[in-house]
Amino acid sequence: MRLFVPAELRIYLISFIQRELTKVPHMATTSGDEATVDFMLKRWQDPNTGLDSAWREDYKVYLSFPNKTSPNKVSVGKTGYLVTWFQNSSGKLVYANQGKMSDYELLNRTLDLRGTILNLSKPFRTKFRIKSETYPHSWYLPPSGVERGSYNTDFGDLLTPYLAAKDDTYRIPKEDITGIPPIPAQPIGFEDAERLICIYALKSHLKCLKCLLSTRCAY
Repeated sequence: MRLFVPAELRIYLISFIQRELTKVPHMATTSGDEATVDFMLKRWQDPNTGLDSAWREDYKVYLSFPNKTSPNKVSVGKTGYLVTWFQNSSGKLVYANQGKMSDYELLNRTLDLRGTILNLSKPFRTKFRIKSETYPHSWYLPPSGVERGSYNTDFGDLLTPYLAAKDDTYRIPKEDITGIPPIPAQPIGFEDAERLICIYALKSHLKCLKCLLSTRCAY
């Protein structure tokens, strides 16, 4: 038996579900996350409109949380406030291709990379055509958008790589965790990347960047 849902009702249901799922933040292990799980589970277990079967699986994962006693704060500056100056907060911008050992070996022949900021490109991102349309003309991210992802080199939880993080799963010691980048890294969208590319001062890189600067995405 197939359940028929009018188009107007489908639009309403989609709006209702999106509103419910975005009503409150739902970072993992928070009350918002628990409410999201309960909301979706009830819908999937509904005898009339749900799935054949649905259940809850709990995992014990290794997560990083903000320091509640000394949190990071962002605020609008006021006149009279002293801005702290950090000596190592900036450096020369260097394009390092994909950040492979061969890329660093090539750069080290002519440059001293100590104290520099490296601009890397993800290898698999090149699968997308450079001139692809962006939002709202397609489903690709807008110029300022940044794709969510992970820098971990292993799959899964840091303490149980490649295995489900269940209560009875063997966990490696925290001091033996590998795959976490030892230096700060900040993902950016191509809008910021284009501006950074324009200020590259290394003449040896101009040939490599010429193709990027001449193929600006239209949006």
